[in-house]
Amino acid sequence: MPSIMGAEKVALKEQSHYREAQNASVQTQNNDVRWKAFGQKRTLFIPVAAYATQQYALNFFLSNRWQRYAISLANCMGVGRKVSKGFGEEWSAIKDAVALTETIAESVVGNSEHLVFAMRQGSVGPYQKMSLIAIQENGSPAFYAKVAVGNAADAMVEAESACLQRLSSIAALNGMVPLRLSGGVTLAGRSFFTTSVAPFLKTSASLNIQHEQFLYDLGHATVQWVSYADSLELKFTKSALERLSIVLGAAAHAELHSVSEEVISEIGEVRLPTVLAHRDFSPWNIRCSASGIFVFDWEYAAEGANPLYDFFHFHLIQRALSRWRTDTLTPAYALSLISPALVYLQRTFPEVNWTSNVVRQLLLIYLVDLMLFYVDSDKQYDANNPILSAYFNLILQRKYWVLLGRGV
Repeated sequence: MPSIMGAEKVALKEQSHYREAQNASVQTQNNDVRWKAFGQKRTLFIPVAAYATQQYALNFFLSNRWQRYAISLANCMGVGRKVSKGFGEEWSAIKDAVALTETIAESVVGNSEHLVFAMRQGSVGPYQKMSLIAIQENGSPAFYAKVAVGNAADAMVEAESACLQRLSSIAALNGMVPLRLSGGVTLAGRSFFTTSVAPFLKTSASLNIQHEQFLYDLGHATVQWVSYADSLELKFTKSALERLSIVLGAAAHAELHSVSEEVISEIGEVRLPTVLAHRDFSPWNIRCSASGIFVFDWEYAAEGANPLYDFFHFHLIQRALSRWRTDTLTPAYALSLISPALVYLQRTFPEVNWTSNVVRQLLLIYLVDLMLFYVDSDKQYDANNPILSAYFNLILQRKYWVLLGRGV
């Protein structure tokens, strides 16, 4: 586990960032400070407010307790770049998002002065978005908002807003997905929407019966039966492979194309259920309680996915991002999911004669799909990206899967 010393190193790093910001900009008067900013790539803005409010903000945006501890420690040490309501040049792009949120607050609670806002910037680039959580004086959340920062992000925000509208019509998911409250366009022309907030903050790294029941209900509410060769998932794969051939490079493109052809050969003519998949079904986007789960952040959701997409993603993405050698993503671990995946499918869609081979093919196409999604989003193939590296390694070793999976 990370040590306290490790957290202090993070705090010292933040202190260094703060000093750099001081040297590069005009000093902000303390009585104008509204937030403390932490991080460089995906900056987190913690409000200058009561301790309980700050802790809620940290728990909302950071599922990793060591990250929460590091920033909380840094904040207590007086570290963090001070940010005034005017923001200054560094964060001028998000002023519109904050102004919008305050306007919404006026209509929701009547007076935005009774709310504080914690915010997190999305990854910098054409698809950048801003997430905001409005918190009441007692530390409870009022609403959540997502706002496009770059104009290319408008379509993604609008698509997620439409998805939330659709999910709200599925009775079985009532209380388990965000309720869309409002949506529209900001004065700067950027798309936005607001939603309700999870009533609890606990997360879990283990997929349990509540997760499976959620996927069961989501699958049955959105199912489309097709020959797999005609599925939207496979159509995306073919289109992306053609579109990204140069970006991927000859070797990676050839390997991913070969996998897609293998999958078509094995199950292309099999009639299978395809479903709406969250596509980032992972602990950091799910809140848990004894009564159920709450799944949010639907910006990557897509129709026509194979029914194991979210199941595999929950397990594999954690391993791909793990920094601990004991939790690395290996072919043996991936294949250990075949049996539980088969049991899940037999319970969820008993109409199909599921086999271990079909499950293996769906695992392969999931790996290819997620790699293509990342490359398509970034417009580059970064072989050092931990997810791309881990997933491609699994694909390269697929010829050994049969040996490793004997008896599965």
